[in-house]
Amino acid sequence: MGSGHACVSILAFLSKKQSSWNGKLALFRSTFLLTFALVIVLDVLFAHFRPLRFFDVTEFVPLEQNPLVFKLRNFLDNPSYNPQILMLGSSLILFPSTRTDEEMESKPHRYDSWYVRHRISADTVPRYFTKKLEGEIKTKVEICNLGVQGSIVSDQMLILRKALDWGKKPKLVILELAPRSFLDNGHKQIRNTPVFQVLADFSEAPPLWKDGRLNKQALATLPGLISYFYRVKADYRSLICNIVASSLNRPVNNWEAENNVRRPKPISLVNPEMEWQASEKPLGPKYSDLAMYENVYNPPDPEFFESEKKDCLALLAQANNHGIKVIVVDMPISSPNRLLLDKQYQVKYQQFINQIEEEQKIPVVHLSGSSEISDADFEDSAHLNAAGGKKLFAALVAAIKAIAAKQDLVLQP
Repeated sequence: MGSGHACVSILAFLSKKQSSWNGKLALFRSTFLLTFALVIVLDVLFAHFRPLRFFDVTEFVPLEQNPLVFKLRNFLDNPSYNPQILMLGSSLILFPSTRTDEEMESKPHRYDSWYVRHRISADTVPRYFTKKLEGEIKTKVEICNLGVQGSIVSDQMLILRKALDWGKKPKLVILELAPRSFLDNGHKQIRNTPVFQVLADFSEAPPLWKDGRLNKQALATLPGLISYFYRVKADYRSLICNIVASSLNRPVNNWEAENNVRRPKPISLVNPEMEWQASEKPLGPKYSDLAMYENVYNPPDPEFFESEKKDCLALLAQANNHGIKVIVVDMPISSPNRLLLDKQYQVKYQQFINQIEEEQKIPVVHLSGSSEISDADFEDSAHLNAAGGKKLFAALVAAIKAIAAKQDLVLQP
């Protein structure tokens, strides 16, 4: 009788256990939960392995291949790299850096799009500038050029914020400003630029509720803050379209169909030392980029300008809060490029530059409109060549020496 009661108790216990396990296993049989878990796992795998890094697609630049991605992430991810000087800006600060380096090292200038994308845009060490500065101040310095092609002031604000958050302690920030820094019709969604896609988190998300109504811009950017794949899904779609078009020798869009463009070149793996279509001569007339700048500048967006001004002041404030000196460079552009700018915008831009110098007490290197810079110092309508770069860096060295002479700046490691 006792053994029978014990058996019944054991069976009842096992039955309860089985019911409990069945309940738990039911979770794993849920299609919704399994799909949700799979999506999370795939998102983590995509974020970790970043497959697009390994494909060479010359017709577009995936976010994962974009030089600014690994340039910024590599800088932040290296805890032992803590340069005394950070250079922030757009391609206007990148080209003169590379061109002066090439001339100093007796290397030919290259103008092909691959070189611009993978060398000029990815370059972080201005060797010519470093050598000139060290020769004047008689001490070793590390300078990191974090210029990002096509970037705006809000991008530079975020880069500096992330650098400080990750423990970087620069003693000096060189901030390049130009009319495009506050005006770019290609960046209508200010918080959705490539820099923000790479570096942003929820603290940079725009408010969901703005001016008494739902902010559509915030809704568009929030999914990308949650999901890595969501940020780069357009790149994977473009890759698949390119693979299909190349395989079938067909156009990939309506424009290519109308212009009878075909894609016989197969998709290949990335070769980091690739010399594809290397060109040591400019690819077109000197001012062939004016049409692009016309679209970038006009019509000017006053709201965009005001938003970028606030981010510029926020950048200067966070530098000041961390005891970091700032030098602003009012970058030159060629006279044909300047003619594209709205006259009222030019006045507002210059007023803000003067405000930075007079009210914020930030030293400004005035190269815009300077008699020292001529149209011969540009390789296109906006980017300085090696000759112009030498003038830029001579002015920067003089500005840094002036600050150091007041004992406001000590650059010793």
